[in-house]
Amino acid sequence: RRLAIIDLTPYGHQPMSNSDCRYWITYNGELYNFPELRDDLRARGHVFRTRSDTEVLLHLWEEYGRDCLPMLDGMFAFAVYDRVANVVTLARDRFGVKPLYYAVADGYVVFASEIKGILASGLVRPSIHPAAMTEYFTFQNIFSRQTLFRNVQLLGPGERLEFSPGSLAEPSPRRYHAGFPSVDRSIVDETQAAETVADAFAQAIQRQLVSDVEVGSYLSGGMDSGSIVAVAGRTIPRLVTFTAGFDLTNVSGIEQGFDERRLAEKLAYLLQTEHYDVVLHAGDMPAAMDKISWHMDDPRVGMCHQNWYAARLASRFVKVCLAGTGGDELFGGYPWRYRMGLTAATAEEFDRRYFDYWHRLLAPEELQIGRAS
Repeated sequence: RRLAIIDLTPYGHQPMSNSDCRYWITYNGELYNFPELRDDLRARGHVFRTRSDTEVLLHLWEEYGRDCLPMLDGMFAFAVYDRVANVVTLARDRFGVKPLYYAVADGYVVFASEIKGILASGLVRPSIHPAAMTEYFTFQNIFSRQTLFRNVQLLGPGERLEFSPGSLAEPSPRRYHAGFPSVDRSIVDETQAAETVADAFAQAIQRQLVSDVEVGSYLSGGMDSGSIVAVAGRTIPRLVTFTAGFDLTNVSGIEQGFDERRLAEKLAYLLQTEHYDVVLHAGDMPAAMDKISWHMDDPRVGMCHQNWYAARLASRFVKVCLAGTGGDELFGGYPWRYRMGLTAATAEEFDRRYFDYWHRLLAPEELQIGRAS
């Protein structure tokens, strides 16, 4: 099922094939550098019949094969089938923004953007994976390729998976992207570093504004979403913004800081956005839990019910919504997460302190029992 963002016409529908029907693609995501890639391909003689980035990706594969993967700047999960070579290639973007789940069962490889799509095939019986459950109970998250569902795995960021239909060979993921680039040693002072970050940040935001539908943004009142709205507002006047707040009637102490509506409203005023908010009350979380768990497939760390309500609000106005998720992780926010390990003398000591701090639900000896099972 396609969420059309670029080229809303039926010509952009999927699965899509190239002109001789050798290559077929099904694709979820967006390539931010598709205009530049399309210009290069046109210069090489390729002819396009749509304005979609899906077709650009298809022609890239026709020209370069899997070597095109490092050229892609965007968020994506896709599958390309080469009918001549009888090879299917699955690939996921370098940061893992878009999910891609897969399972090998009864001689089939099943893949989808959601686990429920794999279960719907009837080839995988839903059952809990004990080691993954242990990992979740340890860190409130799952960092490995495994999911809570036995035999259902998540392709890693910057990985590809190739297999041949009809072959009995077990497919094995391979990395196509090495991760973060090496440190730029030419940056020698704080001002230069700040300017470099600001330029890269502005460029990233501008790339993500390319859309044939209206773009909005979440606005929590913090640095991350506030910075995004400030830059996006240079291109989109009266950007539509959204905040989820909390009813403070019966709260006290630290919980009063969870409601960021006042800060968000101040930023909306300063940045001249068209701003909307939703207020969550006691009982709203359990009321939405069934829908949240259905859409998430497998749980992740932290609160998410307010994100579900904010997304429901945003969906009434826009199809695309920018978000500041990941800003704290990239720029060292929430220092309490790392404080316990900052004075560690070695990486091993940091890992031990980090583990001791974060495992909350089961004792280490119980975790070993869980892994053995």
